[in-house]
Amino acid sequence: MPYRRLPNTDIARIKSLKAALDKGLELSPIDLAYSQQSLAKLKAFYNKFEQTVVSYRKAYEFQSGERSRDYQKKLKNTKLYISHFLQVMNLSILREDLPKSTREYFGIKEKSNKIPDFKTEASVIAWGEIVIEGERKRVSQGLNPITNPTSGVVRVYYDIFLVAYRSQKLLQNTTASMLSKVADLRDEANNIILDIWNETEKTYVNLSSQERRNICKEYGIIYYNRKEEDKEEITVYDNFTPSNETVDYSLPFSFR
Repeated sequence: MPYRRLPNTDIARIKSLKAALDKGLELSPIDLAYSQQSLAKLKAFYNKFEQTVVSYRKAYEFQSGERSRDYQKKLKNTKLYISHFLQVMNLSILREDLPKSTREYFGIKEKSNKIPDFKTEASVIAWGEIVIEGERKRVSQGLNPITNPTSGVVRVYYDIFLVAYRSQKLLQNTTASMLSKVADLRDEANNIILDIWNETEKTYVNLSSQERRNICKEYGIIYYNRKEEDKEEITVYDNFTPSNETVDYSLPFSFR
């Protein structure tokens, strides 16, 4: 026996709400299977929920698309130049062109030739500052600058990365804020869907099971076959497009 289950993604919620809303706009109050009170709630809620989901998707794509790839490239370059600077310092010490005490300008023990690990963005930011400031102190004391790369070159890539880092964090915060707004609306969406489904099935309770499901699915109700049966999801509006504009709702991620 097929059973119904509430939508478990935001896109599925939108589809179910849209199906019920279409029925509410198409049919007279007498012919509509669910109450006018539920229809009023649906009308007041639908556009807000749809637009919030769309806004979140746009924010996510803006953060994770070309901008994200560009950001990762800048992060990689900055790691590379900081690491190369410290490697050149170690090689210069090995050749005895520089004293071992040079390491102390960069917060490294005099006898240690290990290069710091740059696993996190925070570590890249911290070591970028250490390298630039340490070399500034050395040069200000009349010592020969380390070259290939110089700290000036390191700083160029470091500054470019810092700008990208702040921009990326701002985009991430925007995306997180939009996701939080979507999450805040999910319970309300589920409650509206559940009320409409209950009222619709109650209206057609005297029909046969198959007839009732065929009509109810037009209202956005989703039925599944049980495990022992051939699993088949009954959906509505496979070619669904919200509002009057074409929007791609195939997200590269899933919601709760």
